[in-house]
Amino acid sequence: MPVSRILVVDDKEEVREHIKLKLSRSADYDIQEAASGEVALEKTEAAASDLVLLDWELPGINGLEVLRRIRERHPHIGVVMMTGHGEADLANQALAAGATDFWDKSPHFYEMLPVRVAKVLKDLREKAYLRGEVEGKFRAGGIIGQSPAMQGVFMLIAKVAQATATVLVQGESGTGKELVARAIHYKSPRASKPFVAVNCAAVPEGLLESELFGHMRGSFTGATADREGRFEQAHEGTIFLDEIGDMSMPLQTKILRVLQERMFERVGGRKTIEVDVRVIAATNKDLQKAMRAGSFREDLFYRLNVVPITLPPLRSRDDDILLLARHFIKKSNADIKKSILDLTPAAAELLRRYSFPGNIRELNSMIERAIILAGDQAAMIDVDDLPPEVRTGAVTPCEPEFGAMTHEDAKTAFEKQYLVALLKRASGNISEAARLADLNRSSLKEKLDKYGISPH
Repeated sequence: MPVSRILVVDDKEEVREHIKLKLSRSADYDIQEAASGEVALEKTEAAASDLVLLDWELPGINGLEVLRRIRERHPHIGVVMMTGHGEADLANQALAAGATDFWDKSPHFYEMLPVRVAKVLKDLREKAYLRGEVEGKFRAGGIIGQSPAMQGVFMLIAKVAQATATVLVQGESGTGKELVARAIHYKSPRASKPFVAVNCAAVPEGLLESELFGHMRGSFTGATADREGRFEQAHEGTIFLDEIGDMSMPLQTKILRVLQERMFERVGGRKTIEVDVRVIAATNKDLQKAMRAGSFREDLFYRLNVVPITLPPLRSRDDDILLLARHFIKKSNADIKKSILDLTPAAAELLRRYSFPGNIRELNSMIERAIILAGDQAAMIDVDDLPPEVRTGAVTPCEPEFGAMTHEDAKTAFEKQYLVALLKRASGNISEAARLADLNRSSLKEKLDKYGISPH
C-alpha cells in the first residue's frame, strides 16, 4: 500500500511534535508540518496531501478559511478540523464548509489519534476507488450510468462499434442519443475520421437536401458556389442523422438510396458521388406508429434499424440520478469556479423522487442553476437550491391553476404547498418537520412566519 502523506497544521510546535510522534509509531506515514495557514496552503499546492489535520485557531488565516481554500483547489483531500474548544457550533461550521471530520482535543485525543487517522484514510481510499469506478465502469464515451439498462447500452455500444452496421438510436429528448452516436464512432476503427452530426428537425425542409448532399452553383436562388454536403464531409467516417423522424417522405427516398448504394448526386448536379460512410440515426418519435400513419417509409425503417439501441428515460434509471447529479456538480464547479461538494441527503432524496420530463438535459441545467444560486460559502446543494417542481414532487413547474402566475408567484405557491405538506407529515411538530426537510429549525420557523402558516 502506498505511503499516505499527512500535513499537520498547528501553530504550537509541541502539538505538531506530539501528533507526529504518535502517528509515526503506529504506521508508515509521510508527515509534513505547517505552523500557519499560509504555509499550509503553500505546501498543499506544492504537493497535495492525502489528509490535512488542521487546527482551528491559527495566526493570520484561520483554520476555517484554510479549509475553504483547500476545498476550492483540492476537493478530494481529506481535511479534519481540530480544536481545543469542542462547541457544536464550531463543528457545524467546519462540516458545512466541507471538513471530512471535526475532532475535539480532549484528554484522550492523542491516544485515539492513530485509530482515527487510519479510519479516515481508509474511508478516503474507498471514496477514491468509487470515483475511479464511476470514471471507468460507469462510463462509455461520455455517457454515465450504473443502472442495468445503461450497462446493457454500454455492452451494445462496445459490440456495434467494431462493425459497420447502421444503428438506430431511439429515446425521449434529453436522454443522450448523440452521446451514444459519438461513443460508437470514437470506439470504432473510424475514430480518426470525421464525425458529422445533422439535426434534421433544425434545418428547414427546403434546405435539408442541400445540407445533406450539397449543391451546384446556380441550382437554386442563393447557390452562388458549388458546395459539398454533409455526406461528403463524413467520407470514411460517421454521419449522425438526428431526429430523422421529422424528415419528409421525398428526402427519405434519397436517404434510402444512399443506404443501399452508397451514392448520390448534389442538388442540381449530374455527377454521381460515391461515399464510404457509416450512418447512425436517432429519433424521439415512434417510427412504427409513423409507418402505420404513412409518414415514414417502411423500407427505410428496416434499413436504419439494423442495430436498434433504445435509451431509457431518466425516471426509470433510479440508480443513475445521483451518479449523474454528482458528475454535473463536478463539471459545473469547474465551469463556474465554485467548490460545491455534494447534495444534502434531503436534496438527494427529492431528486430521486422527481420524474425528470426533460431527462438528463433537465438534470444538468438544474444542477448548474443550483450551483450558481448557492451561497459562496455553501458546501452542499440543499433543498432550497432546487426548483419548486422538484421540492413539491410536481412533474412540471406550473400546474394549470398556476398558469396565469408570474414565476415568483408560482414559486411562492409551490413553497407554501410544500411547507403545509411537510407540517402535516410531521403532525405539526416544527422540530420534526425541520429534521424531515434537513433544515435548521429556526430557518423553517422563519419560512412559516413569512407565509403566515401555523403549525396547528
